[in-house]
Amino acid sequence: FDHKMSLPFKSIPHTLWWAVATITTVGYGELVPETMLGRTFGSMCALTGVVMIALPISVISSTFNAKFKEIQRHRNVKLRIEARNAHLRRWLRDKLLSGEG
Repeated sequence: FDHKMSLPFKSIPHTLWWAVATITTVGYGELVPETMLGRTFGSMCALTGVVMIALPISVISSTFNAKFKEIQRHRNVKLRIEARNAHLRRWLRDKLLSGEG
């Protein structure tokens, strides 16, 4: 470890802030790692942040899509039932008015 190299991370809380900003994909860019180990760790943090956001979004959108299709099916069944009932009411009214019933 070369002690002459200046480190941008001045304290543990400062370093944790950088990690949180990177993991949550905010990544302000005012601090960037300079060593290969730091870049590797930073890359892992960035990828972890993307995965942490992408996985729940895919689950939520899939669930939303399934619920939306279910609601559409219920709506279509209700419309078909209402159309059938209207047809039966017209048929019954016509029969009663014509004296056949």
